[in-house]
Amino acid sequence: MLLYCEVDIMSKIGVSTARKTKYKPASNNPFQGPTAVSFNYNRPPFPPAFRTFDSDPSRLVKNSILSFNIERVGGVNRYGDNSTLGMRIGEGQLLTEETGINLVFGVNNNAALASTDGIASIDVQVLGAKDAPLPCLGPAAGPDPLREAVAGVFTKAAAATIEVLLRDGDNFSFNLQQAVEATGAAPEEATGTLYITPEIQEALREPGSTYELTFLVTILFNSSVTDGPVSLEARFRLQLFNTE
Repeated sequence: MLLYCEVDIMSKIGVSTARKTKYKPASNNPFQGPTAVSFNYNRPPFPPAFRTFDSDPSRLVKNSILSFNIERVGGVNRYGDNSTLGMRIGEGQLLTEETGINLVFGVNNNAALASTDGIASIDVQVLGAKDAPLPCLGPAAGPDPLREAVAGVFTKAAAATIEVLLRDGDNFSFNLQQAVEATGAAPEEATGTLYITPEIQEALREPGSTYELTFLVTILFNSSVTDGPVSLEARFRLQLFNTE
């Protein structure tokens, strides 16, 4: 069952407050709170891509953030359930394929980072109607080609190849497009940008109609100061509504 949080001022679904774990390098993990993902258009000034609502479609809120819990590989230090995350998006009938959408991941970190530390891998798969794979991830410049699944990396060394510096002890953020480009893929071939494809638009033509996007996200975080990597797995759904 998909669960939604009631919100007033901002739309933050999943973990409403940061889970500040006590940092123990031998047994804990480098995350000092939930990882989060936000959705922004990939053209300046990078405005929020969606307007969300809780129980009342007339109360739309700019921008949306999903927060994910963390777990150690092997099942130690697991926090919460990442399979019930969801977001309700209003004005779905206004979304088009003209501008790509960045999935921006924020990572909490308070450790020194070796060259191989950071996001060792991120895998994202998108499902559409009837949970069928949906090709809607394309290059930053436009929706061609489109794929339903992509893989990326954002370690300190990999980020440096696209001229991003990850500093010791600092939180950092990256978007899925950057993570795919950091694998060495050419920008015109790196398909890490979300597009609202004609299939989605067609399903949202009538007032009251809906379309559901499901994202399967798996992240592996390397840290040389712990005794093993940290895994993060999440399944979240974006319910798009025609709220005319």
